[in-house]
Amino acid sequence: MMLRLLATLGLVKLTIQANTGEITETTNLTILNVILVRFGRMNEKRLVKVLIGIQVGENTVYSSSDC
Repeated sequence: MMLRLLATLGLVKLTIQANTGEITETTNLTILNVILVRFGRMNEKRLVKVLIGIQVGENTVYSSSDC
């Protein structure tokens, strides 16, 4: 049930068996794979830039909320 929710939110990709509706495969839940699922294929250099951008953005938001 949780995997289906994550798939609906676009955080994982599922492979579902057509005749039973059973989940047979899923992407793993690492931040790198979440980024690739959400933003599509990219080379390693671009992936690192996106990851660093997300981390800087999160730190900025959390640092400003401490004040």
